[in-house]
Amino acid sequence: MNRQKQESLVFQIVYKSSLIILLFLMSCTSKVKEDIQEDFQIEKQYQNGKLQAEFTVVNGIREGLGKCYYSNGKLSSTCNYINGVKQGEEQKFYFDGKLYRTREFVKGELDGIEKRYHTNGQLMTEQTYKDGMPGTDLKEYSPYGKLLSNYPEFEYKVIYDRDYEKQKLLLFYFSDKNKNVSFYKGSLIEDKYFDNHADLCGINDGVGEIGLALDFSDEIEISAKYITSNKAPYIVQQKIFVDDER
Repeated sequence: MNRQKQESLVFQIVYKSSLIILLFLMSCTSKVKEDIQEDFQIEKQYQNGKLQAEFTVVNGIREGLGKCYYSNGKLSSTCNYINGVKQGEEQKFYFDGKLYRTREFVKGELDGIEKRYHTNGQLMTEQTYKDGMPGTDLKEYSPYGKLLSNYPEFEYKVIYDRDYEKQKLLLFYFSDKNKNVSFYKGSLIEDKYFDNHADLCGINDGVGEIGLALDFSDEIEISAKYITSNKAPYIVQQKIFVDDER
């Protein structure tokens, strides 16, 4: 066999081998893609081997009822998913397995009534949400079922003697000086729901503030989100008329 024929034979062998390898890799890639499209159940465990979470993935997206567990084996929470977002009722439990909270989701946003419960089973809080926005209808109850109503007052004052900055200062706060609060410039949605996109006001040690021109004389609307001891948002809207003089 001459040299030219030998080189031709070697080329054919290499070419056929490369083609076989390529087809094999393509077959493997196709199989991987097919596997990704399959539904499968995911389970996570704590270091002690107990189940931590379980949920279903469909076509790479979370789907159906998911469950989380505490390290003691008790159920921690449950929530349903559709196309990767929360949909329907979500439940949260105390460490001992007693119900702590129920709330509704629509397309990933809180929508409906949220309820929280004391460890003795009594209703703790209930509040309406719309499109992820908490409403002004918060109700809180003691562990013995008594409706709580002793909320702090929204207060404000105007400081006129900031002439060196050519402005006056509007300050607002709650009467109990709670620091777990935030203030926003703007009104509530439908006069009931807190606007999550409202402009956040500057705040210092629980006191919100807005700088105004010395000759400013107009009405300002302030929305406030006050987090109660039950970790619920107490929503307040206040209209303040600021004079251009004392």
